[in-house]
Amino acid sequence: MQYPAMTRYQLRDQRTALTIFYIVMVAIMVLTMVVGALESSSVLVVSGMEVSTLIFLFVCGLNSFKEAFYLGLQNGVSRKQFFLQTAMAFGLLALLCAAADSLLYGVSGWISEKNAGFYRSYQLLGVFYPDYYAQVSPVQRVA
Repeated sequence: MQYPAMTRYQLRDQRTALTIFYIVMVAIMVLTMVVGALESSSVLVVSGMEVSTLIFLFVCGLNSFKEAFYLGLQNGVSRKQFFLQTAMAFGLLALLCAAADSLLYGVSGWISEKNAGFYRSYQLLGVFYPDYYAQVSPVQRVA
């Protein structure tokens, strides 16, 4: 296996798990919106879902090492190359997850601004630093 081939293998290996994870995340947010719309006397708040992404990436990293390492050794990938390829694969995966989380929070934040009566969505930055988060533009909130 060549240098980029091992990275592609590890990204393909995580593709199904990542797809299922974000389907569940979207389902949780939609379910929260539906329940909030049906229960008009309360406001439902969704916040801190970035932590679940962090835990998901941690578990993916733990579960993907052994099998891919043995496959790489059998196909002539050195330990140094494997480490670099794994770091590149999970760096790209983390970048993709950060973009997906920002997009998910951007859409849910837009929905919560339009329907402020029953649903609110906050990122952890907005929970920990509310004064800073209140003064930034909507573009900076998504980024």
